Amino acid sequence: MHDQPVSLDPGSEMLALSTYGNTRNLIITAMNVEGPFDEDAWALSARTAVARFPQLRSVLREHRSKWRYYLAWEPRPAEDFPVVVSCPVSPADSADLSAMIEHLSPWLEKPWDLFRRLPTEIHIIRYSENRRVIALVLHHAAADGVVAADFSKAILLEYRRLVTGAEVDASTPTEGLSTGRKRRVVVKKGGVRELIEKARLAIKPMLERSVLPAGSGNRSDTAQYHIKRLLSEEETASIVAAALQNGHSLLDQLVVSANIAVDRWNGQRNVRPGMLTTSVTVNMRGRFQGVDSPNNASLLVFKATPEQRSDPKGLARSMALARIKLFRNQMDRRYHANIAMMNDLIRTWPFSVRRRIVHFIIERFQYSLAVTLLGAIWPKVQNGRPTLESDLTELGDAKITEVHGLGYKLLSRTRVLFYVYFFRKRMNIILAASACLFTRGEAESFLDLTLDVIRELSAPPK
Repeated sequence: MHDQPVSLDPGSEMLALSTYGNTRNLIITAMNVEGPFDEDAWALSARTAVARFPQLRSVLREHRSKWRYYLAWEPRPAEDFPVVVSCPVSPADSADLSAMIEHLSPWLEKPWDLFRRLPTEIHIIRYSENRRVIALVLHHAAADGVVAADFSKAILLEYRRLVTGAEVDASTPTEGLSTGRKRRVVVKKGGVRELIEKARLAIKPMLERSVLPAGSGNRSDTAQYHIKRLLSEEETASIVAAALQNGHSLLDQLVVSANIAVDRWNGQRNVRPGMLTTSVTVNMRGRFQGVDSPNNASLLVFKATPEQRSDPKGLARSMALARIKLFRNQMDRRYHANIAMMNDLIRTWPFSVRRRIVHFIIERFQYSLAVTLLGAIWPKVQNGRPTLESDLTELGDAKITEVHGLGYKLLSRTRVLFYVYFFRKRMNIILAASACLFTRGEAESFLDLTLDVIRELSAPPK
């Protein structure tokens, strides 16, 4: 437990600085719970579990050293950890994802001044005596999706102990969300050539403009639509198996499907195909020595020309090869290094100025699509590897029927983001689409079209 200020890692600092304008940089992990539920025990469990995550009970502090400004987390252990209980206007309201976001919007949209308030809060949305949504809202500056899931799991296990008296099984895996353990690699030593290459790679996306899905959204609308589709266990197994049989990963399959969906969507609207760029979120936790921190998320960027997309299977193979090459060249670490370099270049200004600079820089980056494959939520582990089966599905006498995991108004101008994960062996796909690009109906249709392409590419050959 830390009782002294702790400096922010590069990713956390960038996310704190980029929370400006319409950007909220929030992570939401939530679950639908059915059955008897003790709200007081849950609040106590959250306040107990947060002690293991010091940055989640801290506020930002800026200090100056040698004419340069730095951010740190200042612990506030005595500050009451916020647990908010609320009820929808109509108890009969649906407990689906869109209804949850709409209900939470007053809290999501209020200013997140991390210098004055803790970076996370718990919401208990009571739809009826035996039906609730439990949501963790966490500022991305404090943690990435893995830490958010770990925190949720810590609360779940503490709640189980309180209401059942069962102690936590020491063999229970600590990973709350994982796509698999990574082999630790040695950081490649760089020199002037790498510094030049890093600068080139940092600037190049600012100069390129890729094709976006065509939409009739209102350019001045700052809303974001969140639409979810839940696949059956049988269809999930079929899609995962098809990716393996075709010799590439599920991530490659998702990227290719989204790219093909953009072409079909734009073709129906007489928009010519062009260069598509897809940013893919990856996590570096456990991959490099000395970079493990509360924020280990990084990006890989894939490009596809119209000619490449004319052969979906060939595109999937080339995506797989490109992904392997990007990892071998440690492009995820280079992205991390570019962030650190940007932070250091502007340290002569205080937070109020730096956030405007970072916002301006981030707004120059725009990709056609973004894909985040979160893996299995609280996976069961067999032979040291996580499976699609979930380890935690009950809360005492209540059942966790569904889980939601997504980002809310994250940084950058990418207007279409997919979040894909598994719970109870079922694939969950969430589309977050900006209202300045799509209407809600268009967002629904685009997600369904993408699913159609995923199914088509996963079908056995005729």
